[in-house]
Amino acid sequence: MTTLPRCGKTREIPQELAGNPLLAANQTGTDTSRAKYDPLQMIRQADKPKTAHPGPEATAAQDARDHTCIMQTDKTRASKPLRPRLIVGISGATGIAVAARVLELCRRFGIETHLVVTRAAELTRSHELALSSAELARLASVAYRAGDVGAAIASGSFQTIGMIVVPCSARSLATIATGTGDNLLARAAEVTLKERRPLVLALRETPLSLVIAKAIVAVTEAGAIVAPLAPAFYMSPRTVPDLIDHMASRLLDPFGIDAVAPRWPEVFATNHSDNSPD
Repeated sequence: MTTLPRCGKTREIPQELAGNPLLAANQTGTDTSRAKYDPLQMIRQADKPKTAHPGPEATAAQDARDHTCIMQTDKTRASKPLRPRLIVGISGATGIAVAARVLELCRRFGIETHLVVTRAAELTRSHELALSSAELARLASVAYRAGDVGAAIASGSFQTIGMIVVPCSARSLATIATGTGDNLLARAAEVTLKERRPLVLALRETPLSLVIAKAIVAVTEAGAIVAPLAPAFYMSPRTVPDLIDHMASRLLDPFGIDAVAPRWPEVFATNHSDNSPD
């Protein structure tokens, strides 16, 4: 046994802990608040036989093996990149057809989608889409119940490229702005914000009250992008699906998914090719 001074008295400690560098520092009165935490050293000390005392050469060899192991682990991780994951939330506002198109585009571009649909959105779906709840869920890679607040997307450790809420109702906007959500959609949005990942809210509400305007300011200051579902007409759409395609494609831009065709420069060049000044 080894003794340590404490308040004028001695305290016995087990012999196997006598070699602990932190305890040794206490014996000499050294400040341990700046002692470095070396997990590899502690693991080696715990695993080695209590009677063995490896010399400098053995310790150096172990350090080399540990370094090699770490390097191999890093190479393995680098050689297996994660497949891009995008969380898609659907709330109860009108415009659910845009959400369905977002899911289809993500599948085309190899994006793994994680879908959560609120109860109000299910009601909207029954009025606006010729798809059942199960058929809508099959457009996504993974689908969750809105009440499943313990799902993977509720944790920041679940890596994604961000989240899109489309359409985003005024209620969902306000819930996200105040951080008072009680369903999985709101929780996943809050996680996306705290992890500093892109959060796109495709607001579908008009006119806007002061309450909604303040909520827009709040989520924007928190890092979200408010992108109202506003159709563009510069590409001369011929059908409603043309408008839906363009809105869905533009919503994917913040995630680096280039699904928009055509873009404005191409349209402008086409429309003015015969009218260029001399």
